[in-house]
Amino acid sequence: MGKSGKYNYHRKNNPRNLWEVVNDIKKELENGLGGLDIKRLVKPHGLIMELAQALQNSKPKVGRTQLRKFYSELKQIFTAFNNQRESLSPERQEELLLKLHYLFLIIYYQRNRNLIPKDFADLLDLLVEKMIAEFNNPKAMKNAEMFFTALIAYTPKEG
Repeated sequence: MGKSGKYNYHRKNNPRNLWEVVNDIKKELENGLGGLDIKRLVKPHGLIMELAQALQNSKPKVGRTQLRKFYSELKQIFTAFNNQRESLSPERQEELLLKLHYLFLIIYYQRNRNLIPKDFADLLDLLVEKMIAEFNNPKAMKNAEMFFTALIAYTPKEG
């Protein structure tokens, strides 16, 4: 995103590097997941589409395969949270928080095996930290779900 907050359509032919996109997303996250303008981020040509493009151009290249393991774990958490939000027992909340902590292991497993770039691992780490900190905020969890759903949607299928 440019300083004005509008997408520069010339980036299509000259995409930004991963570090630049990740830093812009980190700035957006300064007010937490609940404070994200998620509609602006997930729209076509928004920051999440830029992230998907930057991941395709990164070394190592990140495709859907690397994202699916992480996303499938997240999807279970989001589904449980959305279906049981009003009636989550303390035990179930603790179980879901433990699953969020498990995501750190997936991130570092992929990072240490050079399956994802360090900048992206750092972003995922920050997103998980924010989800843990804002676990009881329905808007924050919905924004996180939309963020990851958009990332999967904008990431091209391999092969």
